Amino acid sequence: MKTWLLVLSTCLISSLAYADSLNIRVTGVQHDEGQILVLLYQQQDFLKDQGEVARQTVSLKEPGEVRLQFNDLDPGDYAFVVVHDENSNNEMDRKMGFIPKEGWAFSTNYKPRFGPPKFKKCRFSLQGTTEQQVTLIY
Repeated sequence: MKTWLLVLSTCLISSLAYADSLNIRVTGVQHDEGQILVLLYQQQDFLKDQGEVARQTVSLKEPGEVRLQFNDLDPGDYAFVVVHDENSNNEMDRKMGFIPKEGWAFSTNYKPRFGPPKFKKCRFSLQGTTEQQVTLIY
């Protein structure tokens, strides 16, 4: 019995020690109004309403850059979108239904020409601690 408890506790501790994390550095924040909103997706639910694996917001104190961290993620392929949510309504505001009114960026700094991007254009692999840096587009 003691042996099984030792094996189980070792497995639990080692799985916590090796949890994957994502560090995101957002640059080009033009002002300190509102918040930065980051939505993290896996392929099957990319850009779907309520489809994100994780979501995080950071209140702005000054323009420039913001850093965020997502912990305890499973290894695999992910993509994210960053929004400078200037009015803190937790969504991307748009003109004419499709043109962004607020700053935005996609993982890998992918810049779509027309319409939302495909997952494969913004995809990155998460294994261990992964770093991503994006610059907001206004």
